Amino acid sequence: MTETLRGITRLSVLLVVLFSISFSIPVLLGLKIGGWGTGSGVEQSASTDLLFPESIEFTKPRSELRVIDSKELLPDAERDAVIVSWFKLKKLPPEGQRLFLVSKLDTSKSDSTGYVLAITRDKGVIRPAIFWRNSAKHGGWYTFSEVVLAPDSWFMFGLGFYEQRYLGVYIGTIVGGEFNLQLAGGYDLEMPILQDGINDLVIGPQPNNDIFRAFVGPFCMAKAKGIKDELRSIFKKIVKEPTSMAEQFDSKELQFCTMDWKTDLSPKQRSIESKNFGDRPSS
Repeated sequence: MTETLRGITRLSVLLVVLFSISFSIPVLLGLKIGGWGTGSGVEQSASTDLLFPESIEFTKPRSELRVIDSKELLPDAERDAVIVSWFKLKKLPPEGQRLFLVSKLDTSKSDSTGYVLAITRDKGVIRPAIFWRNSAKHGGWYTFSEVVLAPDSWFMFGLGFYEQRYLGVYIGTIVGGEFNLQLAGGYDLEMPILQDGINDLVIGPQPNNDIFRAFVGPFCMAKAKGIKDELRSIFKKIVKEPTSMAEQFDSKELQFCTMDWKTDLSPKQRSIESKNFGDRPSS
């Protein structure tokens, strides 16, 4: 992994504070809510999980789920973007490490481009982290505010990108049967940053990192116009009704959406591939 991915964003602390406050205003109103296999042949480890019984379990090093490359899985200049997924980690990352959850990276050049959704442990606390960088070398890592996560508990990672320059992150958790939405803050990237490049969307750890032991639940990416004012509402509904993710968007807005990692519910019908999940037949 390049030095870029190890870098820490140089945006001022002031921006983090200001945008955390701006994102927090609606939240404070009260958010506590009661070998490779391809396409439809993707199989999964047996899951007895009650919330997402069709979730995928990662138990082996370098296991991956891949959605075959498409530029439609990158943000564009015409529409805002939402990425949302559910995870249950057996272990949280150790001090000083980032755990990649979702990545779409072009590493063919000296400076990687694309995006990553991750969590990191920094000075003993867990924080969401986003890598967001284009081919003009604008962008980098953006670390968000502390969130409360626990091992062996489901959480939702929700990312909103709007007006080509603003990032906002929400984390949904389920604790003691209660659904909660945590604001992790926002960033102004100070300029439009749109990625390009050819690369698959990957669920699982970055290269040379074997600490990913987890269940992976539903995942959706959608693009729509004017989504800024809808982010809180979208994530709130998804946390309250986790299996309703696809219903929060018009079908034409869905770029990829799966509940079981077998079938893409979007009109795109994208191919899903799996790697190193045990006794699956190779294609």
